[in-house]
Amino acid sequence: MLNFRKIFLFTFITFSITLFANNPFHTNVEKKVPTVRNAGSATPIYLVELQMRFRDKMSQTLEKIKNGEGHNTLAILLYMGFLYGIVHAAGPGHRKTILFSIFLSNKSKWWEPGVAGLVSAFLHGLSGVALILIFKFFSTRMLTTRVDLATKYLETSSFLLLLIVALVLFILKLKSIIKKDIPNSESKKSTRNFYYTVFITSIFPCPGAILVLILALSLGILNIGILTVVVMSVGMGITISATAYLGRGGREGIFKSLKAKSSTIETISSYIELLGYLFLLLLSTWMILPIFY
Repeated sequence: MLNFRKIFLFTFITFSITLFANNPFHTNVEKKVPTVRNAGSATPIYLVELQMRFRDKMSQTLEKIKNGEGHNTLAILLYMGFLYGIVHAAGPGHRKTILFSIFLSNKSKWWEPGVAGLVSAFLHGLSGVALILIFKFFSTRMLTTRVDLATKYLETSSFLLLLIVALVLFILKLKSIIKKDIPNSESKKSTRNFYYTVFITSIFPCPGAILVLILALSLGILNIGILTVVVMSVGMGITISATAYLGRGGREGIFKSLKAKSSTIETISSYIELLGYLFLLLLSTWMILPIFY
């Protein structure tokens, strides 16, 4: 009979190694453009090729919708967008790394990893929608030359903000440990902290969503492009939520195996949370180092 606990532990360890092996990411630095490290070059080639095929298919389907060709083209487009979202989020990326760390270091309710994953994905996708609408309002001609630059600035700003937040949370947690003031890990304050972190790391636009939106805008069917991005976000949310649940499951497994007293568990939980903030601090620092090169 299979030992599911051992299978889960093996999956958890394997994923952890893979996750952190892809961090730090390779650097993608352009002249005069502040930009964080890029995970694109660390993405397995088969995932890159699969994403390209989905993009090509969505581009062709958008053109068919514009020309009124084919049957069920909208359903096909949304289906492709959903699959693209799942695959796009499966590659190396800091959002999954951060959510994994957050739910490993904080006690959470069973539904919170799912909500956090979906919120992160929708913020990532809809940030692209907001950016395109802003540029459309001012000048459509600026889209091809300015959207990428704006995306890089937004991404950089989010990591600078994350660095500041992670540093503050790390100092506060270290201070509470030194004073032996170990708060309950289920406190509302702890919950707010990791939702703030999710928000900060998700408010820059998704490049895949921007490509779809620019094409849809050029074809005069921006509303269809926005609908596609919404469905893409659902797909991304499923993958990101799975990562968050893996982190939560790892935490639950650790404490069940300890079988320790409540006070001991809270102390250990506090130290894990401290390490989580330290990891976020190091990750955000590493990601924005190219700015200073």
